[in-house]
Amino acid sequence: MSALSTTASTREGRFGRSWLLALLAGGWGSMVFDNVNDPILAAPFFVLTTLATAALGYELYTQARRPSGEGVARWERSDTAIVTFLVGLAAVISVVMVLRPFTAPEQSARASFAVLYVVLASIFAWQRSSAMSPP
Repeated sequence: MSALSTTASTREGRFGRSWLLALLAGGWGSMVFDNVNDPILAAPFFVLTTLATAALGYELYTQARRPSGEGVARWERSDTAIVTFLVGLAAVISVVMVLRPFTAPEQSARASFAVLYVVLASIFAWQRSSAMSPP
């Protein structure tokens, strides 16, 4: 086994992928309502939003179930970064909703993504802590 190979026991957290997928899902989700009168223009953004959200959920699940870097069960910096980013993104969305008027569909989409990010952060933290506990 070479020094460059990555085994399951030495895999590190991937904050960048979670960050990118969260931004893409929220960004494409808001674009769905830019063209509500033309469903053909809204359909690609709906599909992209669905795919990005599903990929984000899967990425968070795999990150929560990964073993720790040194084989020691502990909370890592990437875990803190993922939870902080998701909760922070939900807070930013909530503040923007208060400060700027949006149409009803845009408000519901933004509120849904804010709630989704808080729920995903909570589930990630719960699954990560249960993956670190001894069997």
